Amino acid sequence: MLNKTKIRNLARKFGADLVGFGPADAMDEAPAGHRARDFLPNAGTVISLAARINYSVVEGLPQTRCEYISANDSSRSLLNGAICRIARYLEEEGYSAIPFLQGTDYKVLAGDLSLKHAAVAAGLGEFGLNNLLLTPQFGPRVLLGAVVTDALIPADPPLKKQLCDLCGACLKACPVGAIWESEEYDRKKGWTIDKHKCFHYLREVLEPDYGHYSCGLCIKACHVGKAKVVRGRQLRLK
Repeated sequence: MLNKTKIRNLARKFGADLVGFGPADAMDEAPAGHRARDFLPNAGTVISLAARINYSVVEGLPQTRCEYISANDSSRSLLNGAICRIARYLEEEGYSAIPFLQGTDYKVLAGDLSLKHAAVAAGLGEFGLNNLLLTPQFGPRVLLGAVVTDALIPADPPLKKQLCDLCGACLKACPVGAIWESEEYDRKKGWTIDKHKCFHYLREVLEPDYGHYSCGLCIKACHVGKAKVVRGRQLRLK
């Protein structure tokens, strides 16, 4: 039997801030082709890992866009290293394990595995109105990755507390109106924003100026998890 605590501690040691375990079939709410068993038919568990985004650079947007990009790149490297290390450990223990690194395929405007659905399945958070994962600890200020394995690891409980109160701050903050209120919004299944508007702004407006396509304004606007870490203590901002 795998030691769940050891896996969690190993992931945190290598750079993950949040780690959750969920049953592979809980990802059946994800779009077809982006579910755990689309890649590993006998998958038993999805392990979701998250690294927090630097709070201060998010709050400083748009003035701190260059710093936001640099900080995200650094956190992404740490997170991807942790994901690969967990997959390697599981294989060394005799299990199949596929690492899904933090990132997006910009041809289809999505990653191979739905990392947000994986995180919901593993109890790390819920979908917000901005269609980002909201976590109790950091709100949407996280980068996500996952490992899909055939190992059967006891699941963490799903998040019960509702985080998104549909305040609409993310709608107002979006510079291209890619987010809107809809009855289709589902905190567990997610929903579709206008990704083409969003990515056109990222690639055609921001990338030429910054050499990168990170916006972050809907993340900054979200009040869930509004906090900053000072000397190891998380201080809630009113």
